[in-house]
Order: sequence, then structure tokens, then C-alpha cells
Amino acid sequence: MKRLKKEFFYDEIRDGFYIPGLIKRAWGAQLIVLSEIDRICKKYDIAYFLYGGTLLGAVRDGQCIPWDDDLDICMLRDDFFKFAEVVKKELPEELTFNSLVNNQDSAELVAAVGTAIVEIRPEIREKYYEFLYPVSVDIFPLDDLAKDPEDEEYRKDVLRLLFVMLIFIEQKKKIQRSLKKK
Repeated sequence: MKRLKKEFFYDEIRDGFYIPGLIKRAWGAQLIVLSEIDRICKKYDIAYFLYGGTLLGAVRDGQCIPWDDDLDICMLRDDFFKFAEVVKKELPEELTFNSLVNNQDSAELVAAVGTAIVEIRPEIREKYYEFLYPVSVDIFPLDDLAKDPEDEEYRKDVLRLLFVMLIFIEQKKKIQRSLKKK
């Protein structure tokens, strides 16, 4: 990855929103993490896509959204499992991969690659633009249609059930609110 110029890290006001240099250092560090993810994905022919605010900023502005402080990517589920298999052996020592796939005790619901600790070694500090706090890139696995029609029908049934449960919960809340008013 080409290094960002020092001017990138200056405080700025964009669209009326103040962006401190520290947030820009976080973005720079996250871009380094993303470059490691990209390297691994290219090596193993794993597709990934920008996601959420990261995608919106890239398409709309060609840069990070001023109020967004993280980077998000997504992968189809099969690619995500492939990534989870190879990522540990491919990451530089200062980065970790955290996911329910590799750590059932994880409290995090979103998979991420990032720095696990505050790193003080000069070469690591320099690599991550002197950003001394942990950073990560969130990875969202996406489910495509099941290859087996029966599996897809089952998934639809589960989603319908969840939807009905949500409606029931919302109706119960409305009833409780109306009873409180009386």
C-alpha cells in the first residue's frame, strides 16, 4: 500500500464537520489493516466488498465519511469461511482475527481483523501512522441463496418465523404502552 502523505493527517473541516487528525490516523491504521486483508484475499482468491458507511463514502465522496470511524467489508459466507481458515497463518504478528468461527467464547458478534493491543515498538508504530490505539476492520459475512432448494426453503421458514416473532413483540409493547396510559 502506498503510504499516505503527512498532509492527509491534518485536522480539517469537511462539509461543516470537524475531522481531527487523530481520527485520520485511525483511518490510516485501518487502511493498513485493510491492505493486509486485501493481500490475503488476493492470494487465496477470496472476494470481498466494501460495506456500509465505507462503501457509501467510497462511492459518494471517494473518501471516508467524516463521522465514520471504522471500515467495513463483507464477504459471501463461503468466502468468509475460506478466509477464516487461512487468515491466522497469513496475518502479521501484530494483527488478530476475531470471530465466532474461530472463538466460540467471543463476545463480539462481528468478525474483525485488527490490532489487539497498544503497540509501542517503533517499527509497528510507524507502520500504523503512530496511532497507538487498537483498530480493526469489521467483516460481515453475507448469506447467498442456498444451493439446495430444501435448505433455502428452510431458511425462508426460519426468517418468516423470526418476522412473526418481531411482530408479536412489537404488538406486545404497544399493548403494554396503552395499558400504562390508562
